[in-house]
Amino acid sequence: MLNYLSAELYKLRFHAGLYLGTALLLLLELLVFLPGIMIREVGRDYIPWDVLLGFMVSAMMVGIFIAPIFAAMVFDNQYGNGTMKNEIVFGMPRSRIYLGKMLAGAIAGTLVALLSVGFFLGLTFLLGGPPTVAGEYLVEFYLEGILTQWLIWLGVYAFSFWVLYLLHSSIGAILVTYMTILFSPMFVAILMEGNNIALPWKLAGELSFMAPLVQMWLGGNIHNLVLEFLGGNSLVYAGVICLLWWLLSIGTGWLILSRREIK
Repeated sequence: MLNYLSAELYKLRFHAGLYLGTALLLLLELLVFLPGIMIREVGRDYIPWDVLLGFMVSAMMVGIFIAPIFAAMVFDNQYGNGTMKNEIVFGMPRSRIYLGKMLAGAIAGTLVALLSVGFFLGLTFLLGGPPTVAGEYLVEFYLEGILTQWLIWLGVYAFSFWVLYLLHSSIGAILVTYMTILFSPMFVAILMEGNNIALPWKLAGELSFMAPLVQMWLGGNIHNLVLEFLGGNSLVYAGVICLLWWLLSIGTGWLILSRREIK
């Protein structure tokens, strides 16, 4: 498995889209600080730290739209290109193919996230003026928010990867994934908020891969049974949902792939 994972990561190193997308992401982050760079007389504290860090945590929600891109990158249209058949002919277990590619995309996405967050924090330190955020507050609010967003990203990624293996068309899979990301939060919020919703449907909404994100949006306005069971800790809640969808993706993905005729 480690050799296969290393090979997949090595292949990603030559994917031009990975570098172009990362460069664009860093450029967009730089634009946040551009006014302060151009207008030096304003001083180093033109935007307080808490505002910059709050913006970063909020902007990280956009990362869920990047998750399908990493899934598609490692999947590499295997059904359309016929590359999976070559791997199977050479004796590669289908379970290793699925899990190896899934882990490779998650690792690559996490590394890009670390780079982009580190870049933004570095610019905040250099251009955001003197620190205005207490260390305890920084850990409890911002660090928890960053970790929660990462776990939400991993859950969306697991769903995206699963859909790619479920459908024969990569374009169709990406379309289904983005439509789900765009419209499911509204339905999830209805299921989670509704007082007259049947318990099975309410739990289905609370266990959705988008539920932690909806919880962040609506906060205390939702009576979340699963969150209450976990002690009200949103980070633990996001971790449980992430783990659930990874297990579902791996378990059903292996089953689908083992029964599918690869041409």
